[in-house]
Amino acid sequence: MIHTASAVAADDLHARADLLARALRVAGRFTDALSWWVGYGLRRTQRAPDQAHTLDSDEALLLDLPVGRKVVRRDGFLVPAVGEGQEPLAAVTSLVQLSRLGLSAAQRASLHDGATPIGVLAGDAHRACHFVTVLDTEPEPEQPALRVRATLVSGGRPAVLTEEIVFWRALLARTPSSEPRAVPLFAARAQW
Repeated sequence: MIHTASAVAADDLHARADLLARALRVAGRFTDALSWWVGYGLRRTQRAPDQAHTLDSDEALLLDLPVGRKVVRRDGFLVPAVGEGQEPLAAVTSLVQLSRLGLSAAQRASLHDGATPIGVLAGDAHRACHFVTVLDTEPEPEQPALRVRATLVSGGRPAVLTEEIVFWRALLARTPSSEPRAVPLFAARAQW
């Protein structure tokens, strides 16, 4: 059951946003952290078909590519894995340098199908979180609550730049019973 904003105290909402922000900073995958938070599996739906995107100077710097290079832009939503017509819990925009991911033909087909999050396809990629910001928006289900920027690094090179927006809908629903450090999915993905 989704609680309305009036049913959740402002202090509790702030604590929820802070807890999820901390989890997203250390998560190996964005989808794993959000799934942990809401308590069920998620699937991706396309917001727009994949398209070519020309990198600006900031994006090029973060992907270690020349300004003006073309990459694949993926825009999608994360919704509950079960059911149809579900309201989005998050929006994810990814700028993908395909050649750096080393995807198999089957993985590329799955990528272009649009139902699988890029973090799942690039399972061995390391996620480096740049920032998580709690937004100053009204706690209404369809409003953005958190903004996250991260890079997926594959083979030591940045391969995917993501911007992830968590909607208040996810924060209003529930609070997980365990702290992020106690959840196995937040364990370091690579051994140094």
